[in-house]
Amino acid sequence: MNRFMRRLRISAISYLNTAPLMWDFEHGDAARDFDISYTLPSGCARALAEGASDIGIIPAAAYAQIPGLQILPDVAIASRRAVRSKIVSRSAGLSWAVSSRYRPHTSP
Repeated sequence: MNRFMRRLRISAISYLNTAPLMWDFEHGDAARDFDISYTLPSGCARALAEGASDIGIIPAAAYAQIPGLQILPDVAIASRRAVRSKIVSRSAGLSWAVSSRYRPHTSP
């Protein structure tokens, strides 16, 4: 990196589904070229809207609310097949879990 260039600021979330996107930024040679901060998805959107971050992992709905954003091509958190279950846990450990089926076009 050119010593006169500012490091790009990434606002990220430390959820399991973002781990593949963040791996090289956290562990590879690319890590030295970026400043990474972790927050909630709404915090990532806020950081982008306020100019506090250059790149952010944001909820899809936030994209329509923040003028001037551009989607990075070929980058996504997605599944090749239907997502069938999720686990919900609390910080005290996996003392309870909920498994549910995702049903498109229905209310929770």
